[in-house]
Amino acid sequence: MEALLHIYRDGCRTIGPRDKVLKGSQVACGFPACKGIETLVCHFSSCKTRVPGGCVHCKHMWQLFELHSCLCNDLDSCKVPLCRRFKEKMQQ
Repeated sequence: MEALLHIYRDGCRTIGPRDKVLKGSQVACGFPACKGIETLVCHFSSCKTRVPGGCVHCKHMWQLFELHSCLCNDLDSCKVPLCRRFKEKMQQ
């Protein structure tokens, strides 16, 4: 939750894969909680656990996607995966 507050309050925009070059004057965020989110995203993208109930780390990522979609007001321009899908699911 600390990282999410940091992202929304301070506008952190550099969380993501470190194999990509950051744009312009961007530097990698040094906020410790952002490192945790980056690790979680990395795990989520490569997790091979496909069992009922799933992986505890992946469950946390799904919860973050859902939380984001509850707070997001940029439906048409949002770049967070599954944001639109979660919003549509909530409206049903």
